[in-house]
Amino acid sequence: MNRIYTNEKTCPLCHKNKAMFTLSIEGEKIQVCPTCYQIVKIESDRRKTKNIVNDPKYTLDRIYQMLSDSVIEQNHAMQQIALTIYKHIQQKELIRTNALIVGPTGSGKTEVARQVEKYCGKDYPVLIEDISAYTPAGYKGNDLSEMVQHAYDISDSNKEKAERAIIFLDEFDKIIEIDTENGLNFLMQKSLLKFIEGRKIPVTKRDGQVEYIDTSHMLFICLGAFPELIKNRECSKIPLGFTETRDHMKSISVFQELKNDGMISELLARFRAIVQLNKLSPKSLYNIVIAKKDMWQEYHSLFYEQGKNLTITKETLQNACYDAYKNGTGVRGVHQELEMILSKALFVDGQKIEV
Repeated sequence: MNRIYTNEKTCPLCHKNKAMFTLSIEGEKIQVCPTCYQIVKIESDRRKTKNIVNDPKYTLDRIYQMLSDSVIEQNHAMQQIALTIYKHIQQKELIRTNALIVGPTGSGKTEVARQVEKYCGKDYPVLIEDISAYTPAGYKGNDLSEMVQHAYDISDSNKEKAERAIIFLDEFDKIIEIDTENGLNFLMQKSLLKFIEGRKIPVTKRDGQVEYIDTSHMLFICLGAFPELIKNRECSKIPLGFTETRDHMKSISVFQELKNDGMISELLARFRAIVQLNKLSPKSLYNIVIAKKDMWQEYHSLFYEQGKNLTITKETLQNACYDAYKNGTGVRGVHQELEMILSKALFVDGQKIEV
């Protein structure tokens, strides 16, 4: 559907206003007025969205498979996240299932966001933002409305598509820390609360005109390490979120713990799903790293380019996984350990290199 300014004449659709734009309808170009142009554009966008919803790639099983293939040994958490994404895409929810994902460094939080962006990004605007880089309304810095403009831009100025955006907010635990100086974290939470509840945010169209995007249908998924909360959970062996047993009263205390940490209750109440990613054991880290074929191809290719044949022993990899577990750095830590080992091995004389 193209748009260009044309010579003035009456719109053939409404027979009232002056025709100023060109539409392509079923291969035929006609000149219409701005009002009819917007009506046809909205209907066209609606049909595109309907086709996306019916795409078989967005079944619950397919979404779960996509997540569990990339973030392994976190099955229950991936089921919860898959259900959240599925309900949003299929527009099943009467109340949005905004989610809070809690997990230690290296447990897969950022990987979840990356995989959703990779899988859904062509059909839905998926944003991964560092919430700690934003400031409350009225303060100097990045305003939350900027991410709405970004969602609109990557939606190709499709209003309906932008309003169904999936927004991951990383480093979320940084804005719930209790303020000791200026209260900015409290104000930031208040600003975010208004966005999640629903606001109409002005965005700039390509022609310079203003359009309003309703945030009430966007899906917000917040990610955070929450080290103190996880430490308390591990010590008490109390799970995060809700269970179907009578022990669920114990798990409710997570809400009180988050409030004690500085999270305002109004914002906390907006998260219907609280998802816990577990700290990965050395064995889990080993299984995950072994499954990353792209990483191994990259290492071997680097050595091959230097005329060397690389062999990494099982013991070396197990030690790297143990060190990463001990340091609490997860999969990212395993990569760091291997990077240090292999960077030295690359300069060792000889064609056959074993580490």
